[in-house]
Amino acid sequence: MEDPTLFDPHVARDAADRLGRWRDLVGEQGEARRAAHVAGRAFEAAAGLASGLTAITWLGDQAARYRQLGDQEAVARVELSIPPQFDR
Repeated sequence: MEDPTLFDPHVARDAADRLGRWRDLVGEQGEARRAAHVAGRAFEAAAGLASGLTAITWLGDQAARYRQLGDQEAVARVELSIPPQFDR
């Protein structure tokens, strides 16, 4: 993308969700999982550039998505990246 200020992580996640559903349908669960993780990393990167409240919201949502995938390592990484002033 030429202008990173126009990047919307929600669009990336929506695309990954659609790709994941298609990959699941054709029996490529590993690729579906990979798409979810790539979109998750995009969300994590975007949260690092966002304001505090936006970041905590995005990171909390992403942690829940990683939990659904069963990826406890990613959950721990995201939870550690939550700014301390907003920690649970």
